[in-house]
Amino acid sequence: MNARFLLHLLTTAPKRRQGQAGFSMMAGILVLLALVVGTVGLSSLVASNLLGSREQGSSSEARSAAEAGIDEIIATWNQPQNRKLLVSGQAMNTWAGSTTTLQSPCVTTDGTATRPGGTGQPTTQAKSFGDGEFRDVENPTKVNTGTRQFALVRVVYSAGPAGNTNRRAISVASTKTGGVTTVGPSFTGNFSDLINLDDPDGTGAALPGSNGGFITVEVQGRVMRGGTPVATATVTREFEVLPKCCGASFGSNAAANLGSDKRACGVEFGLITGINGGTHFSYWANDRFTTVNKANQVVNITSMIGIVNKGETTFDRANWRVSPNSKSVNSTTLGTPSDASWWANINCAQCGSASDKLGRSISGIPIIPGTIALPTIGSETTAGNYYYTWSANGWAAATIASNYNIPNNALTNTSTTTATVAANVFNPNPLMRLQSTGTTWRFTFRTNTPTTPTAVDRPRVEVCTLATCTSTSWENVSDDRIADNFDAGTYSGNSGNTNVTPATAQWLHPATSTVLGPWVEVDPVGPSQDTTAGKVRIVTTTAFGASSNALRIGDGTKTTNNAMSVSRGINLSGFETSGPRLKFQAIATGFDSTPVPETITVQASSNGTTWANIGTITTASANTARTYVTSPIPSANVGANTRIRFINTTDLDAGDTVTIDNIQLAPRGGVNSFCEYTTTSPQTVLPGFHCIGTIFDLDSGGSVRMDTTGGPISFYYSQTGDIRGSTFADPLMSADNNATIQHFRCTTLSDNCTTPIPDSDPYSDVGVPDRLNFFGRDNGSLTGTPGQQFITIGAAGSVTGKISRAWFYFPWGNLRLISEGCSTGVDPPGFATDPNNWSINGRIWVSSFRPCGAFHFRIPPSSSVGLSAAFSTGFNPDYVQWTGVDWVARAVSSSRNYDD
Repeated sequence: MNARFLLHLLTTAPKRRQGQAGFSMMAGILVLLALVVGTVGLSSLVASNLLGSREQGSSSEARSAAEAGIDEIIATWNQPQNRKLLVSGQAMNTWAGSTTTLQSPCVTTDGTATRPGGTGQPTTQAKSFGDGEFRDVENPTKVNTGTRQFALVRVVYSAGPAGNTNRRAISVASTKTGGVTTVGPSFTGNFSDLINLDDPDGTGAALPGSNGGFITVEVQGRVMRGGTPVATATVTREFEVLPKCCGASFGSNAAANLGSDKRACGVEFGLITGINGGTHFSYWANDRFTTVNKANQVVNITSMIGIVNKGETTFDRANWRVSPNSKSVNSTTLGTPSDASWWANINCAQCGSASDKLGRSISGIPIIPGTIALPTIGSETTAGNYYYTWSANGWAAATIASNYNIPNNALTNTSTTTATVAANVFNPNPLMRLQSTGTTWRFTFRTNTPTTPTAVDRPRVEVCTLATCTSTSWENVSDDRIADNFDAGTYSGNSGNTNVTPATAQWLHPATSTVLGPWVEVDPVGPSQDTTAGKVRIVTTTAFGASSNALRIGDGTKTTNNAMSVSRGINLSGFETSGPRLKFQAIATGFDSTPVPETITVQASSNGTTWANIGTITTASANTARTYVTSPIPSANVGANTRIRFINTTDLDAGDTVTIDNIQLAPRGGVNSFCEYTTTSPQTVLPGFHCIGTIFDLDSGGSVRMDTTGGPISFYYSQTGDIRGSTFADPLMSADNNATIQHFRCTTLSDNCTTPIPDSDPYSDVGVPDRLNFFGRDNGSLTGTPGQQFITIGAAGSVTGKISRAWFYFPWGNLRLISEGCSTGVDPPGFATDPNNWSINGRIWVSSFRPCGAFHFRIPPSSSVGLSAAFSTGFNPDYVQWTGVDWVARAVSSSRNYDD
């Protein structure tokens, strides 16, 4: 009832006796006032109750909005392309502009190299939560709209150092306005690296989630009325973050097989065997296969691959892919002297687990059967992914071509000799056997890329044979080749490489030095410049192998001293200090040593007047075809009008002749060249050096040093007809008696670089050449040979040979490793405790792999984003066709709500 209405009723009541009326009026007023006060109180109480109820409802709505926001954020970040946000450890205000740092590590292995979502980049929505803006619960893409809104206030990432069971030991917190605050022990690398599937103790017993972590999200919710917030609430929740294989499901934290997903995952490509039907050897389970993870821990690798045919699912002893097996024989010729005996004892106590005895794992490391189409290498006649096309008529190409026409094939290491050889020349035959002479023997390869390359001073491969090298002890083995093999039957032949640099460095006319010129003869009897008559002429001969043209000096009549010569000009401007040299083949017929040794002298001049002797052909080579290397041309005789000459500097009797062929000039002195440089290497945009593979015979010990300071280097044993190393007794490479093939790289060029490349130095992607590569043949059907290319590294003593930081890709390769003479009961000193007591450090892709005795292999991380460059097809459906490790947030472990 309205108070004013009540007051009006009181004032209009009928009149009574004055005294009675006064009393009555006063009583009525008091009653009415009481009613008014009660009504007002009741109204206030009702209003207060309604307001409290409304406020309580708004607060619940705000908490509900915060809870919904948390669910939305975690659900969005759990999507495959967004999962790096679960472990990023980065400041919230950097997410929007982040690219590679938030990219998913997952990549398909089906040959397409696809990432989640196409690019692996988080969605715009996933990153936008970092701006801290309020978003509509119903449509999170909208900012500052809707009646129920949420905003990410703070995120805390938690994990522990490698191997630490306290997975909250390290925390990284961030808000939208600040950077990051880190609490706990320091760590190297990215925070996400702490949450991984690595074996925490190196025993091989790692379970998914061993190195897990947590993420805590703090979200504020609010309720809006008429554009004004009427209630807010903040909710904080922690989620467990588990690492898992990309593309695979996961079970509980203690699941040993990724829950119900039985497929193999996280497959590594560092060790691949069984190519072209080869085998993998394992008897005693005493080998170590380790890698270095992102936390710089030495841990066991997760798997190796055994190549099987399409439709096959096993790689073990039962199908004869792991030896010894039921088909094994004892044979010293095959290098299997005890295999049949070992097969009879394959269930020995030291033969490992049940899986090891079946051959389905090697020393505890699973063999994953894979139907992978590996890339071809290629050769000089077939295309491939890695073969380098040698420069036409360059040293390497000419060597390959000529050797295939020589009886017994020089690729089988036929010997050659030299006449005059500089002190630092290792051998005139670039396909020689690098054969050590003892434990102190040393041979060094060095890649040298000048700071400012020029046409003359360009990138090159150099070798040194001294224990301590100096600036003058290096020989260039990647030079240009200016040559004449006389095949044209004229004096104007030019059979050198067509891309010689500078282009002016070619055979030039001695009189002009500006145009291509011929050999100029001085013939006392024949018509001038007649190639078919006289004492100087071109003849056909088989003296150097197959029938070919060659230059002959001398005839059936006596020739007096200095009466007969032939010379040719060449522009060597810029090479004055490079020590140009000649290399040629010659056979002297009828030469006598009395009364004076009959001689043809090789000379050089800068003007055709003053000549310097650089070599001789004497009685020492009488009636024997030999390869000659001259001394370097003196710098005073090097220039734009350099000339070389063959002249008889003694009398020659009637019938005395010298036949010369394959005259080659190296402007930088590299007459033993077998390497070349290219600005882009196969399968990579990086520059690189390429060499015909040499035989490394280190059975007597010693060391070959590979210094790749100037760039990566590859050795090719991939020529179609290269039959070297086709027997166990004469392998392509052998290292015994503490021999090593060491790999070094320094920050600047050094004459004696001894800085090892650390395991932390990033390897190239799988399928992309690394800094040191050895490539074998694709072809295994060579007539009269088993088709295999043998590599043997071993020791009968206590210390094995070592090869560091290399990729061996031999589709028909048989890599044999011998430790302690294949003794089954002896381990090398420190084998089980020294993390660096490895014998081979690198990737191994071979047909057959035979580690006999205790061996330690260091395999680089080999799950790669570059798989599409290597593989034309992926795994069969039994495999998770992804590589990499990602994460999933699950199982809320704690939460806290409070109102603002």
